[in-house]
Amino acid sequence: MYKAVVSDLDGTLLNGSHAIDEFTKEIVSEVINRGIKFYIATGRSYSGAKDIMDKLGLKIPLITSNGARILDEEGNEIYVNNLEKKYSDSILDIDYKKKGKSIVLNVYSGNDWYVTEDRREFYMKINPKRTFFPSFLYFSASLPIVVVLPTPFTPREK
Repeated sequence: MYKAVVSDLDGTLLNGSHAIDEFTKEIVSEVINRGIKFYIATGRSYSGAKDIMDKLGLKIPLITSNGARILDEEGNEIYVNNLEKKYSDSILDIDYKKKGKSIVLNVYSGNDWYVTEDRREFYMKINPKRTFFPSFLYFSASLPIVVVLPTPFTPREK
């Protein structure tokens, strides 16, 4: 018998609309009822993983940011492996738009998620029930991050 199940979110636990469906909730409950531990491991930030954890009605440790952060049931960091500043500076210095105009950088810093272009419309198409969005970053040639603007979110009516 298995002792634990560790599941990714996007393309695995979530349906095509990036949401939890009732069938998935039932299966996760059955796994737990059989005494098997259940965990989420994702490339998402803590906020995105916690949203799914809450929708599943669970209180579990979360493995986030592609394994760079592990948080306990209460959201306290128990492991962190951040990218060194010299490497993040090198990445932010790349003129990525020369490689493709549609490239958008996604950056995690602690529990925060940032992107280099305002893509709210894109994220709403993927999941109209989305409750969180990344913040939008402005870059400068002299300083990698000059201004951070929060992305206000107002839920849409159906």
